[in-house]
Amino acid sequence: MAFEFNQTNLSKLKEESVCEFSVSGKFSAIDGEDVKSVVKVDCYSEINNSDILGPSASFNGQTNVSVCYLNEEGELKAVRGQLEWQNKSEVKELESLSFYAKNKDVEFKISGDTIFVSCLVEIECMGLLPTVVSNLVENENLVCKKQVKEVKNATSNVSDSFNIIEDLSIDEDIENVVSVSPSIVLKAVNAGQDKVALIGTVYLEIIAQAENGALVLNKNVDFAQEVSMPMASDGDEVYARLNMLKCDYIFTENDNKKTLSLTLGALANAVLYKKEEIEVSLDAYLLDRDSKISLSCEELSTTLGQNTKQETLNFSFGLEEFPQFDELLYATPTRLVEWNYVASEKCVCGTIELGFVFRADGGKIAFKVNTMPFSVSVGEDYTSVINVAQTGISAKVHGGHEIIVETMLEITMAKTENRYLEFVSRIEDCGELTNDESAIITCIAEENDDVFSISKKLKARPEDIMMQNDISEVKPKDKILVYRHKDGNFNY
Repeated sequence: MAFEFNQTNLSKLKEESVCEFSVSGKFSAIDGEDVKSVVKVDCYSEINNSDILGPSASFNGQTNVSVCYLNEEGELKAVRGQLEWQNKSEVKELESLSFYAKNKDVEFKISGDTIFVSCLVEIECMGLLPTVVSNLVENENLVCKKQVKEVKNATSNVSDSFNIIEDLSIDEDIENVVSVSPSIVLKAVNAGQDKVALIGTVYLEIIAQAENGALVLNKNVDFAQEVSMPMASDGDEVYARLNMLKCDYIFTENDNKKTLSLTLGALANAVLYKKEEIEVSLDAYLLDRDSKISLSCEELSTTLGQNTKQETLNFSFGLEEFPQFDELLYATPTRLVEWNYVASEKCVCGTIELGFVFRADGGKIAFKVNTMPFSVSVGEDYTSVINVAQTGISAKVHGGHEIIVETMLEITMAKTENRYLEFVSRIEDCGELTNDESAIITCIAEENDDVFSISKKLKARPEDIMMQNDISEVKPKDKILVYRHKDGNFNY
C-alpha cells in the first residue's frame, strides 16, 4: 500500500568556519630608523574574490595593516601596508552562499628597523540550507492528526560592502595624525521594500603627535547605509552583522584648519526572515491493519534578534610598575579584545591589553604594556555574543601614586531561538507485527470489553492504553490504538 505525501520547502540560516590560516609580512620603519617599541598593530582582512568549483572554494584577499611605533628618539610614527593571500578549502553545499574574513589574532616582533607582523585569518561562510517538511495526506484507511505551525523561513541572504566617508574637524593643537583605529557597532536594522537600512556608529581612537608629545582623541562617526535585500518589505525581520575591512585616512592643515579625511570600508551580511504557516502531520495510524511509521525532527527556523550592551570597566596601576615615571602622555589598546562567551554563566570573559606611553626621567619617551582580565554578564535574554569592541579609553594619574584607567566595551549580542518540529515522514503497511518493528495497532472495543481485556488483545499495559487514548474507561465501538516501538525514540 502506498501513502501520499505533500511537502513544504523551507530554508534555515547556516553559518560555519571554512578555514583558518596565518599571513605574515615585514614593514620597514620610516627613513630606515630603528624601532624602539611597537605601540599597536591594527589588522583588517577582506576577501577580494572567491570561486566555487564543486565541493571546493578558492579565496583571494588581503589584510590591511597599520603599525604605530616609537623610534629611538621617542617620536611616534606609523607605517601602513597590505598582506595579500590566497587559500583553498572545502565548502558545504548551501544556497546564496557568501564568505567573509575576520582576524583572530595578531603577533609582531622587532628587528632593528623592521617590524614583522603575523595575523591569523579565519574565513566563515553564511548560506541557506534547504529543509523539507513532509505532510501526510489522509485517506479512507488512514487517520492523521494534523496541526498548523508558524515558522520563520530564511528567505534570502545578501552580502554587500560599502564605504563610510567622513571629514572630521580637529580642534586640538596637533602636528600630525599617526594612527586611526575604528570599531564598528550596529545599532538598528530596519527592512524596507527590497532593501535594508543599517544604522550604527564607528568609534575612532586617534593617536596624534603634538608639540609636547602625543595624545589620544576619541571621535564617533554615525552612519546610515542601505543595502539591497530582494523580497524584503516594511516590518520584516532581518538579522545583520558588520565587519570592518579597512581604514584609510589623510590629515591636512589649510589656513589653520585641520581636517582628518576618513574612508572606512565595511562588509554587511544580512538575512531576511518571513513568517509562514505550515500544516504538518504529527501522528498517523491505519484503521484496519498494523503499520510502521517513521518520524523526522527538523529545526525549522532560527530567530535572531540583536542588541548592544555598553559596559564601563575601571582599572588602576601603581606607578611603581612604570620605571622612572615622570608624566603620562596617553594610553591605548595595543590589540583587539580577546574574549569568550561562557553560555552556562551568561557572561563574556576575556582580557584587554593596554599600552601606556609616558615620559620618563630625563625626558625620554617610554612604553609599557599591561594586560587586564574582565568578566561581564550579558543577561538571560541572549544566547550568543557576536562581537566585543573597545570603544574608548581615558587614563589619568591619581594622587601621585597610581594610574586610573576607564574604558568602554560595546558587546553585540544575539537572541537565538531554535524551533524543532517532529512530523510523520514515512508510513507503510507492515502486515504482521514483529518484535523489532515500530508499529501502531488498533482495535474496535466490543460490548463486554474493558481496559484489561483490550490490553490482552493488543499486548499492551492498561496504563499505556488509557494514557495514549486519553480515556479512563472503554466504551463499546471505541477505536483504541496503541503505539509499539522498539528503540524508545518516540514516547507517547
